[in-house]
Amino acid sequence: MKKRFITLRSLIAVAIAIVAVACGSKPPKQSSGAVVTLDENPVIARKKPIGKDTLTVVDLSKADSTIILKLSDLAEDIRFIRLQNSNSALVADGMTWVAGNRIIVYTDGVVRQFDMEGNYLGRIGDRGHGPGQYTIAPSEVYVDEAAERIYLIQPGTTKIMMYDAKDGSFIRNIPLAYKLEKGRIHVDTENKIVTVAAAPFKYSGHYAGIWVQDFRGRLKSSVTKRHLAVNPDYSNEVMAGLAASPTAFDYSVFSTLTRPDTLYTYSDGKLHPSFTYTWDNKKLPVHEYRSTPDFFALVLLANPKYTNAKPKSKKGSKAKSTNVPDSAFSVPALTPLVVDRKSLRGNFAHLMLDNIGPVIIKTNWLQQSTPENFVMTFVPMDLADLIKAAPQTFEGMDQSVIKSMNQLRDSIHPKDNNYVIVGKWKQPEEKI
Repeated sequence: MKKRFITLRSLIAVAIAIVAVACGSKPPKQSSGAVVTLDENPVIARKKPIGKDTLTVVDLSKADSTIILKLSDLAEDIRFIRLQNSNSALVADGMTWVAGNRIIVYTDGVVRQFDMEGNYLGRIGDRGHGPGQYTIAPSEVYVDEAAERIYLIQPGTTKIMMYDAKDGSFIRNIPLAYKLEKGRIHVDTENKIVTVAAAPFKYSGHYAGIWVQDFRGRLKSSVTKRHLAVNPDYSNEVMAGLAASPTAFDYSVFSTLTRPDTLYTYSDGKLHPSFTYTWDNKKLPVHEYRSTPDFFALVLLANPKYTNAKPKSKKGSKAKSTNVPDSAFSVPALTPLVVDRKSLRGNFAHLMLDNIGPVIIKTNWLQQSTPENFVMTFVPMDLADLIKAAPQTFEGMDQSVIKSMNQLRDSIHPKDNNYVIVGKWKQPEEKI
């Protein structure tokens, strides 16, 4: 399932009706559609001691409305990037990563790289079965800018592929200590150390969620939690903020099968419970966790839909195979619930791309982002349609911004390459 990398073509405009309850906290209930900061919302979470750790628990029943957050309040160094428009650089509906100082896109079986100005830098490796070649989309891309190295991994792999960042040429493979079904990586090229955050599969022979190894595949340390293991299905995912730090990052495992779970913080070689939620309905919703330095997010998902026939199991049999099922999921995301880490205030939230104008994203606005960066990719006419739907007047927004927004809309051509918005998530003013 390619759930992490979605353009607006796949956005589903789902309006969530929130039944308000008395929460007894100030400020008072916000009206739906109000443009506010998180601190202008009710307290919807509490801190719960768990041994030496502190778990943030959000109560969904206390979220009283759907607000609008401005991107400029959440992120800084926001860039609007037009990818170079040439035949060799066209990417269409590609999977997109922002890694290091590069934009990496997989489309039509090829991985391409661009700089942060949108200039095309060339291919990374090529499709095929030879050394440094790939047969399917990478599940992770990591860039070590200082060492001028790019690293790719594929689902269900036993190796990391290393490339020269200057020209995309293949250098060598790094063997993995364990088979990696789905995961994220941090590579310290100078010290030849790899940190891996994995979604451990049941029946795979190991349950390591996080491990550290050298370039020869020799294990240095690992964290094993059997309860984190998911069914052998490549629709499952892992979220981990490894890019900022290999020794302290948030970590969670997404499963299409609902179950009680938690977002963890990895530090001191251990997993510490960090964020979860309470739900007054007996049936848990399909969901995933997101996090930034300043807030947690709970993204409720609609029921998974198979894009082809759902596999049938034989009566009385138990599947214990790590083979990829002959199926794929489409999991529509609803409006995320966002909670400030420090004040514990929050609500369901749409996002205004105020760097462009009063352009509102109702759903999926966290799907491409990482714990380090806000990322959103648009095919040209989707962006044009989104701007066209924006209001021509908006309280508190200067008309010069509206004029620039309209000029942008008029400049977009159907044959343009993709547009990318990138921003660095803001850091909290005080340590949490």
